[in-house]
Amino acid sequence: GADGGVYAFGSARFYGNTYTAGLTGLSGPHPLAAPIVSIVPTASGQGYWLVGKDGGVYAFGDAQYQGSVPGLPSTEQPPAGAAAVGLVPSGNGYEVATTDGWVAAFGPVTKEDPASV
Repeated sequence: GADGGVYAFGSARFYGNTYTAGLTGLSGPHPLAAPIVSIVPTASGQGYWLVGKDGGVYAFGDAQYQGSVPGLPSTEQPPAGAAAVGLVPSGNGYEVATTDGWVAAFGPVTKEDPASV
């Protein structure tokens, strides 16, 4: 959910959400800075990342936290008004993309050969 809630159905497993991490959705004593816009499973299926509209990343299960957009220096921030839309796992890291095409890489990211894309 936009408030950071995660609900598992069928054979999907629950690995946590922003509430279990001590954050209280979009209101309360420890609110998220922005709504959650995406959930991305790990390759193993044993975890997932939640991505906030501000580029905040929250890792659960075997997902490894490598950083997030709000933690970047001001010189490396996306253009004003750009909203994060998702996360792509890459190598042992991930990339966060915004609505205007801006991409930030976190952790050891595998770069593809442009000729193979």
